[in-house]
Parts: sequence; structure tokens; C-alpha cells
Amino acid sequence: MSSVLDSLKLLQQMPALVAALSSNPELANEISAFATDPGHIAGPVVIPNTAQVRLFWLLGNGKIATNVLHGSYTAGFTPTVTMANNLQTAINAALTSSGMTPLLHTTTSLTGVGIRDISAAHTTEFVSTGAAGAGTGTGAALPPQTSFVVTLRTGTAGQGGRGRVYLPGYASIADTGNGVASGAVSTASQSFVGSVSSAMAGAGVLLTLCLARPARAAYTGKTGTAHAARPAGTLPITAIVAENNVWDTQRRRAEP
Repeated sequence: MSSVLDSLKLLQQMPALVAALSSNPELANEISAFATDPGHIAGPVVIPNTAQVRLFWLLGNGKIATNVLHGSYTAGFTPTVTMANNLQTAINAALTSSGMTPLLHTTTSLTGVGIRDISAAHTTEFVSTGAAGAGTGTGAALPPQTSFVVTLRTGTAGQGGRGRVYLPGYASIADTGNGVASGAVSTASQSFVGSVSSAMAGAGVLLTLCLARPARAAYTGKTGTAHAARPAGTLPITAIVAENNVWDTQRRRAEP
């Protein structure tokens, strides 16, 4: 009952709170800064000599989960459906060689691979047309939002210097309880992402797995620190690791 009364009191106070905010533009701007990225540049992401590779996973709830990776290239790069098919064939094989297949639920499958050159805006994505690679894991499927994170490290410190790959679709055999994945999940997941990297670098593709960083505008942070503009570019991956065995979450994969 007390929670209901508290909610009613808050509703009664809302007009006064809105009026106070409207009469104090400095406060409004400060609150707005928490909800926006002041360095973000709107529009399509364009990064020189870089391709985007997407892995498409079909989950048991019918949703498609996507992993977005990037690869750098030094020479001319022209993606095709044949290239995407070759990449999917190699990645399907990696599901088996890494030990991922028996950890993924039978309703989980890698349905396709997309590849696109992002050195220019509005380029075409070429999507593979080959057979899917399916899991064989026993037991119930873990919730669709459950993911295991593999971290992509670079030589640059801080959040902007690392990437994360949220792998989905595991079966309960991969779970040890209390929100912790088995050691086999950690080993297989790292091996799988490493094999994807090798597949991207293979004949006919020649992409080096990297961390793509879009251009950012100069801005002053809320503490007064001036941040210089950053041109678009890439950072080479120095290590592929699982930092812990705790399951992570991608809530959108569970939304209707």
C-alpha cells in the first residue's frame, strides 16, 4: 500500500519537477548529456580499408542474433556471394573443430554470413546462401538472451580499445549453475572466434580481424575535459580471450 501512495505522491509532484527543469536550461543540458554521446557523428559509418562481417544465428525463439566483426585489408577488396559462401563453409567447420557444436542447443544454427565493404557509404552486403551449421547440445535451451562473451583485445587501453563478441544459443549442458558457464564453453568459444579470424584471413577473403573505430567529433565532457576529434580507423587485435566464465545478457534477443 505504501508503494502505491509513494507513486501517487510522485505523480502529484511531476508538474512542479517539469516546471523547474524548464526554467533551468543549464540543468536540462546537463541531464541531456547523460543520455547522449556528444562525440557521435550521425550518418553511415565509413572506415577506410575495412570490411564488415556479420554472423547470423537463428535462435529457438525464432529471432536472428547477429555478431558484427570487422576486418582490415591493404589491397583492393571486392566482396561477392561466393566469398560469403566460402567464409560460411569455413566458419561452419569451425563450429565443429572448436567444440562449439555440442554446446549449442539443437534449435540454434548459424544460418549465414554477410560481408560488406564499409570504406564507402551505402555499399551492398553480400550474404551467403550455403547450408546452416546447427548445434547438437543436449538438455533445454538456455534463455535466448543468455550469451557468452569473448573479448577482443588491442594494444590500446580502455573501453574504446577492446571489442566484445556475444555468442548465443547454448544448451543447458553448457551451464554449471549460478550463472556460470562450463570451462568447455570458455575454451570452445575462444577457439571458435579464433577460427573465424583465421577464416577471414584465408584465401579468397584476406581480411585481418580488427577493431573498427568510426570517426568521432571533438567535444568537452561533463567534467570539463576536452576530447579531440578522432578520425575513422582500425586497431589490430592482439588477443582473443574469455575474461571470465560468467554468462552475459543481450536482452534484445529475448524481446518479441
